[in-house]
Amino acid sequence: MNSTRKDICFLAIVALVAASGCKMKLNRSRATDTEVIEPVPKVTAEIAAAPSSSAPVRQPSRYKPSGPAFAVEPGAGLGPVRFGSTVATVERHMQAKCEELTDKFCRFVSYGIELELASGAVSGIVIHRFDRQVDGSPNKQWGTFAGGIPPRVLMAMVPEAVIEQIGKPKRTETIKEANPYGAVRRDTYDGMVLDYDNNRLNNRLMLGQVRIVKR
Repeated sequence: MNSTRKDICFLAIVALVAASGCKMKLNRSRATDTEVIEPVPKVTAEIAAAPSSSAPVRQPSRYKPSGPAFAVEPGAGLGPVRFGSTVATVERHMQAKCEELTDKFCRFVSYGIELELASGAVSGIVIHRFDRQVDGSPNKQWGTFAGGIPPRVLMAMVPEAVIEQIGKPKRTETIKEANPYGAVRRDTYDGMVLDYDNNRLNNRLMLGQVRIVKR
């Protein structure tokens, strides 16, 4: 499969045209003995047949996953990044410096990853979908997270596709408070909370945020 066709597949997924058009395989790294997720594009006949002129106008590179493809581990962490990890440990695993760093958070904006800090250690782990506004930076948007929730849940997937993969949540509630993301639904699972944003383009819900909750 050439790179152009891979880009078309990924763009179609994040646009919710084909929420199940890609699958992921969960591998265990021999070097680090940690679980990671690798997106494996799968082009559907409809997408493969689409002319290049039908591709979104915005640059495809904006939507390509970046950063480590870590697996979400409910209640525990994100790949090797765990609750209690120091900033130095986080940056070593990420193989990059925090793009935004304060005493309250370490953000990898281009990766879609936000790590909340308390006394210099990770106290919260949040993953945002692409194009979500970065809190406190109205002119910045989160990039595309390269990992996912095993077995093959990607950000921006519709609730039905997510539930098909990981089962029904313990609780579903409506988000009533105003927020800049358009988040309207919250599903609670053991060790993680999923927020769904309203996609104004097609009035459907898409996975907008994953918060890993310490058990």
